[in-house]
Amino acid sequence: MPHIHNLPEELLASIFRELEPIRSFNVDAQGPEENIRRSENKARVRSLKSLCLVSRQYSRIAVPVLYSALILAGTRVHRTNRLAAYSRAALRRPWLRECLLYVEQLHDEPAEPPKGPNWYNIHASRPFDELLRPLVERVHTLRDEFYAWDGRDAQHHSQLALTILMAPNIAHLTIYVTEDVVPYFCDFAGFHVPRNDERLNFHEYAQLETLCLAPAYDDWNTNRDRPCGSISWRNVAKTLQCLPKLKNFQLSGPSFHEDDLPTPVTLANLQTINMHGTNLMIGQLATLAAGCKSLTELYVQWGSWNFSETDLELQHLLNPLLPLKESLEVLSILPGLRSVFSYCESQPMLRLDPFGCLRTLHIIDFLLLGTIPFEYPHSGNEWGCFRPPLRIVQCLPVSLEVLFIIEKHKKLNDNAAVLWDFAEDLPLLPKLSLVYLEIVRKAQDVTKLTARFEEQGVSLSTETDARYFASIRAGRYSRFRQF
Repeated sequence: MPHIHNLPEELLASIFRELEPIRSFNVDAQGPEENIRRSENKARVRSLKSLCLVSRQYSRIAVPVLYSALILAGTRVHRTNRLAAYSRAALRRPWLRECLLYVEQLHDEPAEPPKGPNWYNIHASRPFDELLRPLVERVHTLRDEFYAWDGRDAQHHSQLALTILMAPNIAHLTIYVTEDVVPYFCDFAGFHVPRNDERLNFHEYAQLETLCLAPAYDDWNTNRDRPCGSISWRNVAKTLQCLPKLKNFQLSGPSFHEDDLPTPVTLANLQTINMHGTNLMIGQLATLAAGCKSLTELYVQWGSWNFSETDLELQHLLNPLLPLKESLEVLSILPGLRSVFSYCESQPMLRLDPFGCLRTLHIIDFLLLGTIPFEYPHSGNEWGCFRPPLRIVQCLPVSLEVLFIIEKHKKLNDNAAVLWDFAEDLPLLPKLSLVYLEIVRKAQDVTKLTARFEEQGVSLSTETDARYFASIRAGRYSRFRQF
């Protein structure tokens, strides 16, 4: 076997690329799984750095891989220093700017970082030297206040701003979108609503394929006047149209201006949308769906029910999506729970059967099963004898393979007649193999139902894939992990 030094550079590069850090597409990166990912990424970064020290050949091959995935790990000071090191290296070696394809900001900064001296003053911030002065001055011309604090949060934000500014080939960008925290990341993505109503973009993001934007919840989920409390859907639509290669878009948590009119968009390449904790209006969702000709995955979770009285029928949630019935493969539709109970007394079952390509469905029980009429006696065992006017299989497409039901409205257990009817009708869904029933109340037995489902060749589980439920609620999409 030839020595590794004698291998072609193309093969060495492919080997080194296996050390690229594991990417995260979860805007709420928490829990033991995320901790394992971060630890693994630290080890990979150390390995890449070691390879750079072996020889000039290894350094030439490993350095682009090292900078192609910028993982901001460790303490805030370490992240700031790593960003500063990249900025200096990229200024001395301009080709490094082309190598940065992935920027991920870990979301653990406080909502109100401390303010310090204006960071365009080089002497006020030690990590910035004369080499960075042209970039600093360029950014400073766009904002009167661009703060940094030596070794603190605001300096990290400012340094990250420079990094994004210097990287024209970013293909994946995961950042906080904040109005009150410099350097105004809304400006980078075009989502900020400045007083002159102009969009500020440092470059066109021509290579961007995945965009994950998460707000600082303490800023955006308040009742303060805009722009701190909400963003312009019109600006979002315009920005998305300026990203020619965008395939995956996630926006978590913000409130859109209620007076925004639906803005038509044309997004030919967009394949996945995740709107998590949003108040997106029905009209805005309709125009968004109508412009997505290639959309295959849609995740919408409303943080509040912000619709008019004419939109209270749950079927209105699906009407805007009908243009996607020939392409949509994954659908997760979760209305705001707190406000649902205030009006959802008697609603029909959603008709999903027109979506002939749908493979995976993630839905709350009352959207799929309908709701028990208000006048029906509520004894705690309503599903034991009540049957909706339609059977579940009549509302599902025959293409369905995986079904997730979140039990939020009424008790679903072995006494639920609607589920026994579903078990008897399973042969009508020949591709269905998995049904996950997330039961939030304890001591609900589904042993008999599970056995009946298995007899029909379908697995019924309430705990097998609990981590998936958690990731869906947090806004993580499973397909992104494969990138």
